[in-house]
Amino acid sequence: SDLIHRYGTPQYMRIDVESENFHCLAQLDELKPELRPMYISIGVCNVEFLRMLESLGYTQFKAVNLQGDDRATWGDSAE
Repeated sequence: SDLIHRYGTPQYMRIDVESENFHCLAQLDELKPELRPMYISIGVCNVEFLRMLESLGYTQFKAVNLQGDDRATWGDSAE
């Protein structure tokens, strides 16, 4: 939250800091809702993270599996 106060609110924020993902996301709770990024990407997807996002006011989610050989690439159409 210190970086957002110092540099402003990004529209998109990627969180991928290994075991600190939850801590990083929890820091957004210290910000007023209007100072939170519009879009957030997290390297881990589980119910705990979805509940935390929901408690922060995020209402739309998209889970993408980036593991294994079935990864989608930019430009692939959904089937």
